[in-house]
Amino acid sequence: MSKNLLGPKERLLQKRVVLLYDSINPNSVKDLSQDFLYLASYSLEPITFFINSAGGRVTDTLALHDLIRNLPLEIRTVGFGVIASMAVLLLASGKKGSRYLFSNATVHIHLPYGRTEVEGTKVEEIVDEVLRINQKTGKLLEEYSGNQLTLAKLPKDGLIMESSVAIKEYGLADHIISGDVLSGFLGVKR
Repeated sequence: MSKNLLGPKERLLQKRVVLLYDSINPNSVKDLSQDFLYLASYSLEPITFFINSAGGRVTDTLALHDLIRNLPLEIRTVGFGVIASMAVLLLASGKKGSRYLFSNATVHIHLPYGRTEVEGTKVEEIVDEVLRINQKTGKLLEEYSGNQLTLAKLPKDGLIMESSVAIKEYGLADHIISGDVLSGFLGVKR
């Protein structure tokens, strides 16, 4: 096998495509951060961020969110498969007008819960941290959705919706992706 052959990840990076197809955890965020920073260091052309993730750790998601929101270039987000939990924040945080969903994607949103990064044993500290994170992610989602979404008003088990509902009723994305748009993102002619 020739050393000049590129693997799938390298070919996608050449097209300025970054892929999250995993849970959001320290390892995936490290890899994604490297991809985003590598691409931003070479060009300010837009990056297309494909997301198929059941979510993951809140603190890791917020770290990645802050990085991509502060890069000096356009981040287009494309959700496919399942976009759940904290992955919804990443989808919604793409450039307004450049947030896409595949027609058969499923979006599942709920209040953040689970493990926190609070050191200490006091239950009050843990509860305070969970409430702080809920408030922070709720404000971000309300900002990105145009105040159409209020986490506090969600059903206890969250809300599972089709792409069209996520776009029209909740403002989490802007468009159902078409073949022409997808071809453009990948730099291929139809």
